[in-house]
Amino acid sequence: MKNLIKILFIFCCTITTFAQIPDELDTSFGTNGHVEHTVTPNNDLMGIFIHDSYKLPNGKILAVGTANDGCGSVSGYYGIVIRFNVDGSIDTSFSQNGFYITNSTHFRQIIVENNNSFYIKSSSSLLNIDSNGSIITSFTTPNVLKVFLDSNNDFITINKIGSTYKIGKMSSNGSINNTFGDNGYYTVPSNFKINKITLDESNNIYAVGYDNTDPNLEKLIVLKLNSNGLLDTTFATNGIYKFEAYTRSHGFFIQIDQQNRLLITGIRPGDYNYNRGLLMLRLDLDGSIDTSFSGNGYFFKNIHSDSTPRKIHLTTNGEIYVTGQGFYRMYIAKFNENGFSDISFGTNGSILTEYLSTTIYATSSIMYNDNIILIGAKMFAHCNQSKYKATLSKYLIDNNRLNTNETTLINSTKIFPNPIKNKIVIQTESLHYKIKLFDALGKRINVNVNNDIIDARSLNSGVYYLHITSNLNTKIVKLIK
Repeated sequence: MKNLIKILFIFCCTITTFAQIPDELDTSFGTNGHVEHTVTPNNDLMGIFIHDSYKLPNGKILAVGTANDGCGSVSGYYGIVIRFNVDGSIDTSFSQNGFYITNSTHFRQIIVENNNSFYIKSSSSLLNIDSNGSIITSFTTPNVLKVFLDSNNDFITINKIGSTYKIGKMSSNGSINNTFGDNGYYTVPSNFKINKITLDESNNIYAVGYDNTDPNLEKLIVLKLNSNGLLDTTFATNGIYKFEAYTRSHGFFIQIDQQNRLLITGIRPGDYNYNRGLLMLRLDLDGSIDTSFSGNGYFFKNIHSDSTPRKIHLTTNGEIYVTGQGFYRMYIAKFNENGFSDISFGTNGSILTEYLSTTIYATSSIMYNDNIILIGAKMFAHCNQSKYKATLSKYLIDNNRLNTNETTLINSTKIFPNPIKNKIVIQTESLHYKIKLFDALGKRINVNVNNDIIDARSLNSGVYYLHITSNLNTKIVKLIK
């Protein structure tokens, strides 16, 4: 029977495939791609809940969170700073055997001053530490939820006093800058909740959250402040953009891309496990919707359960990776610069971690050139308590463009025999390709490639479609067994 070969041109990028296939766990990392950690200072087991992380220039990961110990009704909670090696192990050269624990109850955030100086946001203070984890100085920050640095190394803060949110400014020593806004603060409109801010090169402030005036009609909002802390009324409508396309929407994350556009992620809430998913939109810096993005400026993708986004990673090629949390799972979703899912990535554009019958929270992620490490917190039972393990899962991704010679090479690739017997042979001169095998119903079949040969002995009789991707081209071959 003759091969049925189709050539499809889809947006994707590629990675050199030697022992492993992109879009999969890096099995050389930890145990089958996963690492889990607790710590035992003074032989007392402590759980770890990581809240934030930062990739250092040498590739190591600095992370902060909460550690807890004790048994039964007796427990203690502490702030922890910990450093991981690139292989996911704890870097014992850092601080005291790889971590530093304080009496602060929670460490929530890392603020990077430079690669040798970091600020750690605790429940009620800011600690300045050096690259070895030693405290340089600290000062209290009452009512401060999150902290960001502007280009002058002043702190821009999200504050909450009662139910009212404020955006403030502090100097590097923690004193309030009374020239900002109204005596150091801009008071956010009543019932607005602020989750994240970002700053442009002129230190203008863009804040994202949602309007909770009517809980049944919550709307994602973005507001802009000038660097002096006053609402910029030239932005959107009198300084505030409100997303009206859906009945309810929340904004969680905002970032300025390489083309000076505002990329915003959030969710579209609904009833439990219903109508929830990732929401993404793009605005120009004047607050107008960018209709070149996904056809109308926004899109909704139901990845898994609520699909809560945690972080955006942008590549120099324009690709967008969003990491976040589903129900008992974490995810990575990939989109092209125009806001469309890269369906060649994972399954229909996203990767889900394995289902765990225990609570797991996606808290952060780190991107390298050819992989993403998902960082989370996995619940476990210990000594009549619920504690958490810090988890790191490493996934290979396609993030390197190939030269155009790869197009010709992949098109000349031959697949045989067909019909299949015990193996599938890939005859190609391309050194850069990836393969995916699907059955007639579109279900992906896990297979391994060894020296350009796929072991087909476990395949049932039927029709299969082999996707071979290199550079911007995918060759699809229909196979019969």
